[in-house]
Amino acid sequence: MIPQSIVNAVEILYRQGIRKAVISPGSRSAPITIAFARHPGIDCLVIPDERAAAFIALGLAQASRLPVVVISTSGTATLNLAPALAEAYYRHIPLIAFTADRPPEWVDQMEGQTIKQSNVFHNYTLASYTLPTYDKHPDALWHCNRIVSEAINLSTGTTPGPVHINAPLREPFYPHPNEHPEADVSLQVIHKTKPFKTLSDNVLQEYFQKLTSFKKVLIVAGQQYPDKALSETLKQVSNSQYIPVIGEITSNMSANIHNAELIVSQNTYPHELKPDLLITFGDAIISKKLKSFIRSNKPEKHWHMTGNDQSPDTFKSLTDVITIHPGTFFEKYTNLTTEIQPDRKDYYKLWAGHDKSLADRLKSFINGQPFCDWVAIKAILEQLPEQIVLHLANSMSVRYADLSCSFVDTNEWGVFCNRGTSGIDGCTSTAVGHAIANNKPQVLITGDMAFFYDRNALWHKHLPSNLHIVIINNRGGGIFRLIDGPSEQPELKTYFEAGQSLTAERIAADYGLMYSSCSDMSGLKKELGKLLGNHKGPQILEVFTDSKTNQVVYNEFQKIN
Repeated sequence: MIPQSIVNAVEILYRQGIRKAVISPGSRSAPITIAFARHPGIDCLVIPDERAAAFIALGLAQASRLPVVVISTSGTATLNLAPALAEAYYRHIPLIAFTADRPPEWVDQMEGQTIKQSNVFHNYTLASYTLPTYDKHPDALWHCNRIVSEAINLSTGTTPGPVHINAPLREPFYPHPNEHPEADVSLQVIHKTKPFKTLSDNVLQEYFQKLTSFKKVLIVAGQQYPDKALSETLKQVSNSQYIPVIGEITSNMSANIHNAELIVSQNTYPHELKPDLLITFGDAIISKKLKSFIRSNKPEKHWHMTGNDQSPDTFKSLTDVITIHPGTFFEKYTNLTTEIQPDRKDYYKLWAGHDKSLADRLKSFINGQPFCDWVAIKAILEQLPEQIVLHLANSMSVRYADLSCSFVDTNEWGVFCNRGTSGIDGCTSTAVGHAIANNKPQVLITGDMAFFYDRNALWHKHLPSNLHIVIINNRGGGIFRLIDGPSEQPELKTYFEAGQSLTAERIAADYGLMYSSCSDMSGLKKELGKLLGNHKGPQILEVFTDSKTNQVVYNEFQKIN
């Protein structure tokens, strides 16, 4: 018989919005698995690899903006959930890790598949909960029910994120094949409303007056979900108030400054670019040089707008945390404010002039280069249609895509990348999960190392037909030839690049994906056209480039940087 606490937990999660669960098979977790599988309202996906399963769950939650459960058995299987939980924690994505465990008396007693699981993710979850091992007493069952309600309410609250529910289970694990578990008739579910966050008109007016008084105002948008209303409002504010807006490709914003990293790294008069007021919102930014520039040229005031309870001081200049959605703030500002500082236009033109100059130089530069990673990624972006979802793997894929924003309008796409922790370990799995939950065409641009590292993202029966994977294969960790430090070391080739000779052709065959490849521009345009025009199943296009050519092009690029 499945423990009643587990049956109730599944029902509580369902009533609180859970509609999908990702399950990695295991014996100790059988009661949890069967309770989810036999629930009529929850769709269960089976992913054998726990690390891939957790990232696929992350992608599902990212696409649906609803919490998703990932289930694992005990022991080291549980530990494999950690990378995705860490990404979810820093990206504020609701993920519920539901893990099976041995009863506490058997921990550290040389029992198989047994480790210390309670609070094992405490640094990367909003909270960890361990269900009582005994649920026969009414108070014990009430305790279990309360824990699960608290967990889901916290995960979807003001600051969304992952939580961990650990369930120590005793044998027998397997119910009768015809058993249909039912939650208690009087099951009590604790619902929690999200706090209504807004600011009074008086407080807003004070901020609007301050904002109007500053001559040099700079807005930096961090990574966030696509938000067309905010994007349009921000464009209006920028144009009418002469405020430069910096937004990388992961910000999904209509920014007017695309080359901020290049501007701040080459400008010899940083005091001219230094803002008096910096306004930020969203999560992390990619540019290390932009962060360094602002940290070294601190604004008088730095306002960070957020709807959650976290307020990181990324630029070492934070003065105000404004708990309001940035779209609400800027919309009210444009409706109430007509005044402009006369000198503000000069600051705006300074940023815009540098950006235009660099965009022209970049376009002239890249159009004259041989086939390489950057040329290939730029060509891919130029050929992508509107209304697609673009996923970018970490390392050079996201950086070259961001460098191409001067040439490509990305406003009609949704752009996603695991920049919470910036790892390569789950880039493909996250894109797979997103594609399962969203029927729009999904294109993942990834590198060979990120792809091969996460190949188990394809090892299951749920691959969607709208998934298109483009692999830039330069035979190893090409980024280490491009960044300061490792590129100058004699150990570069052996210990940093970790060169490899694999291709994705056999992986595609193993997992039933259509496969094509190319190694020049004409081949890329031809094969990419086929890939984007074919919706009969998941596909891989492998683009082969030369690592040394990539290095030469990047070194030449540094001369204009």
